[in-house]
Amino acid sequence: KSMERFFQHIFEAMQRHFNFEVLKAVVIASPGFTKDAFSTYMWTHAQKLNLKVFLDNRNKFILAHSSSGHK
Repeated sequence: KSMERFFQHIFEAMQRHFNFEVLKAVVIASPGFTKDAFSTYMWTHAQKLNLKVFLDNRNKFILAHSSSGHK
């Protein structure tokens, strides 16, 4: 439940703040499988809510592995 709530907050922030006309790439990185779980959550909700802006810019999202959460 806490991960789903975290994903929901991230997704809502992306909807509010991302301007895909300006963005060239969005890198989603994490250790383990968190990035994959978030990606699945994001695309499922984008399709469910019919968010064309996300679905049309799907090629701008890049999933990457990160060994830690620090810069």
